[in-house]
Amino acid sequence: MNYSDRKIFVSENKLCFNCLQSNPPHTARTCQWKQLCQVPGCGKRHHALLHPPCVPANSPALQREPGANATSIVTDPVVAVQSAAVATGRRISLQIVPVTVSGGNGGPIIETYAFLDNGSDHSLCLHSLAEKLGARGKPIQYSVSTVNDESCVNQGQEVQLEVKAINSQQGLILDQVWMTDRLPICEKNIPNNSDISEWSHLKDVRLPELDDKTVTILIGNDHPEAHWRIEERRGDKKQPYAIRTILGWTILGPMKRPNDGDVTVNFIHADQVLGCDNSLRGCDSISTQLSKIYNSEFSESSVSSSQCMSLEDKKAKRIMDESVVFVDGHYQVSLPWKSDELLPNNKLAAEKRLNLLKRRLQRDENLREKYTQALQEYIDKGHAQKIDHRNLHNNSNSVWYLPHHPVINSKKSKIRVVFDCAAKYAGVSLNDSLLQGPDLTNSLIGVLLRFRQEKIAIVADIEQMYHQVRVHPDDRDALRFLWWPAGDLSKQPEEYQMLVHVFGATSSASCTVYALLKNAENHGKDFDFQTVETVYRNFYVDDCLKSVETVDEAKMMVTQLTSLLQKGGFHLTKWISNQEEVLSSVPTAEQAPSVRNVNFDKQPIEHALGVQWNIEKDTFGYCVRVRDVKNTRRGILSFIASIYDPLGFAAPLILKPKQILQELCREGIAWDSDLPAEHLNAWTQWREGLDNLQTIEVPRCYKSAQLADIQSIELYHFSDASLSGYGIVSYLRFVDINQQVSCNIVMGKSRVAPLKTVTVPRMELTAATLSAKVHKQMMEELQLPIHRVVFWTDSTIVLQYIRNSATRFHVFIANRLQMIYDISSPSQWYHVDSDQNPADYASRGIQLRSDNGDDIQRWLHGPAFLYQPEIHWPKQPDNLHEISENDREVKRKSAQVHVTTSSEVFDGVERLLHHFSSWYTLQKSVAWILRFKRYLLSRVRQLTVDRNNGPLTVQEIALATDAIVMYVQAKSFPKECNVVSSAMKKKNPIPKDM
Repeated sequence: MNYSDRKIFVSENKLCFNCLQSNPPHTARTCQWKQLCQVPGCGKRHHALLHPPCVPANSPALQREPGANATSIVTDPVVAVQSAAVATGRRISLQIVPVTVSGGNGGPIIETYAFLDNGSDHSLCLHSLAEKLGARGKPIQYSVSTVNDESCVNQGQEVQLEVKAINSQQGLILDQVWMTDRLPICEKNIPNNSDISEWSHLKDVRLPELDDKTVTILIGNDHPEAHWRIEERRGDKKQPYAIRTILGWTILGPMKRPNDGDVTVNFIHADQVLGCDNSLRGCDSISTQLSKIYNSEFSESSVSSSQCMSLEDKKAKRIMDESVVFVDGHYQVSLPWKSDELLPNNKLAAEKRLNLLKRRLQRDENLREKYTQALQEYIDKGHAQKIDHRNLHNNSNSVWYLPHHPVINSKKSKIRVVFDCAAKYAGVSLNDSLLQGPDLTNSLIGVLLRFRQEKIAIVADIEQMYHQVRVHPDDRDALRFLWWPAGDLSKQPEEYQMLVHVFGATSSASCTVYALLKNAENHGKDFDFQTVETVYRNFYVDDCLKSVETVDEAKMMVTQLTSLLQKGGFHLTKWISNQEEVLSSVPTAEQAPSVRNVNFDKQPIEHALGVQWNIEKDTFGYCVRVRDVKNTRRGILSFIASIYDPLGFAAPLILKPKQILQELCREGIAWDSDLPAEHLNAWTQWREGLDNLQTIEVPRCYKSAQLADIQSIELYHFSDASLSGYGIVSYLRFVDINQQVSCNIVMGKSRVAPLKTVTVPRMELTAATLSAKVHKQMMEELQLPIHRVVFWTDSTIVLQYIRNSATRFHVFIANRLQMIYDISSPSQWYHVDSDQNPADYASRGIQLRSDNGDDIQRWLHGPAFLYQPEIHWPKQPDNLHEISENDREVKRKSAQVHVTTSSEVFDGVERLLHHFSSWYTLQKSVAWILRFKRYLLSRVRQLTVDRNNGPLTVQEIALATDAIVMYVQAKSFPKECNVVSSAMKKKNPIPKDM
């Protein structure tokens, strides 16, 4: 049997994968057999006969199969890694060094062994090490190949580690370290002091020895500083020699003691196999099968829940995978239909909408000319075509007529044709019949965060991106529309159909971004990794925002990115850069028109307040357009909705109108009623100060131009809350080799307090939780080696909650603490005084005045102590592990016992009533007593009664209920009961007291 047959045999016969036994029935996880896989370097819980063989690199299992399931997100490329192993009779010491390693986030520090492999071009670490460190990263796949050109694919994460020499602060940051299940390094390859004591030239070398001999890190040549030779100890030929690196002494060469097994020889080489799925391009590969076998009990996934696809998304993705083809220089993707049901004939409805459009165009000749020109361009460029009437009555496909109308982008004075795919006819619309598809678009915040990383900025735009992706010919009948030939409104309208994905269709965004990523997958192997990564990470719909370190990198990026997209029929144009030298490498026709500021909003609407990039100064600023809105609750809401500030640079400055709107809501002011005088004055004062926002400037690049070589990058989060609001602000702190410091805002958030009254400690904890959430988002989006992370709050209560691991809290506190623990560690949380906390502005707001420049600068660049040595930072309180006994958020350990006392002497029935706390239990108890009572009476009266030994009947429960009620009534209303039961009742008296 081969491996596959053995695995099928074991599965069909329900045998244990570890011991190959079935009696008693069990799995490998619960198997009592202690023997593990004997294949060298494996040690997993499966039999050696079930150890997976390697797969040839060109195996069909590694090829993409259309229609296979895949995840919804764009992930990193599959990477090929090569290694080899040979056997020898001598014991060889490899370049292995004991180190301390941490996740670089203030978490645990672990002592372990690292292998300095200068024959490898990438670094690896064990999954077990990353789990102990709490290190997390983005998912990645790579293929391990042997000298026989066989490979098997592994899945892991790319993490960042900080490695230092034992008993030393000297070390380095390892970025882009890939997780692996095993490293083929054995304990016998680790040198020790007893080995080197036998060589005279090594006697002064001392090696720290660790109890755990597992090698958990392999450092390749992607970190050359780890391999620098600071000092050397040599002997004669064929004798071991010592090298001192920044991580300590290492010994290489043959030892005197013989080898008792194989020696691993490593050569690791990374090759990119690019794609846009996270499941081996959807194939049911051997690696995927093994993953299901080994990890079936472990449901944790490296992909966050927010990235998981719904069933409809998976169906849409499958349709895209099965239908995508490359035709005439463009990708073609079918519309993702929900079902095969035909659409009703809505031509009459489309004609009515066309008549409404006709009236609008007749009133505005300029609009008619521009709209006609836009539609004619569609026809001239092959995006639309006139329908051949010979095929007009082809009913094999759904036929749908799209109403359309012009949308005017006031910022660009440009007309865009938008098709109303949401228009309903007979209760159905085109969008109702289409699947939206997975959201493959990058987060705008993520793109902007990465756009600020490096000094050289480049921006470009994909020309008419939606129209570069064709629809399948069978879908074109669903994209019909009516239009007058040459825009002549006096003629009869004719029928046309779109050949490309249209603006307005719910599926267009997903289909076009899918095609863009598919192009990178198909052609990425011919281009630089950074270029392909740019397509995956630095596009927001059709806009590319990229930053690089040097002008040469920028030039190469422009050239390669243009070529890569051209292969898929996408045309990059409107290039912009903050460096004239970069722009000069772009043809004049492809450069953007002469502009000074760039807006980052995709919506064709006018904003009252919007962030923009000043190219000359290379700063972010604000464009203020004070619109005339009515002084009503509706007017304020309209104004707030038109504010565009995605990174929250102006968050505390625009908190005031949100608070005014909330007060109006609390007071129940009608939407269109005039504002009360108090709120009108506050609203007017805030609007009058809006012009001061135009003086705010935030550097686009996090790094100051005055800094030399960067030594460390640190991320600091501040949070605060008040009765009126809460918020956070985050800063990146750069320190160069000369100890110069640069600090700039990364993101800010400012929110009003909820209408329902919430205690300040709960508000403070909510702000701290928001800070943790923002940190998680930043770590997922930023591509910088963060050396340290600190969370600051001025609430000692919050710090006591976070630092205390033994106390049990009520649900509100416990849930938020769990979220904080999932993202950070308690040791990363510090106290800062309120007067030094810049997040105080986020919770209370900053007045828009010309004399508050110091407050704004402190908000944008952080508190003064961040620019000082750490010894001058805020001192930490001593009582952060103590919680007040009277804190009402703490669950009490003592049980609450409710005791009712009475001076009365209870009879037996009264004690019975007080004994039971359950009404039903009391009913059953009384029913049993009454049954026993009837039995005793029958014995005393010598009556012949059938003894009932069965369960209680419904009638007995009812009698017990009546007895209880009558007893309670007699105890509670004795006087009334006596009157009702007295002999005078027969004479129908009227008691005086009733």
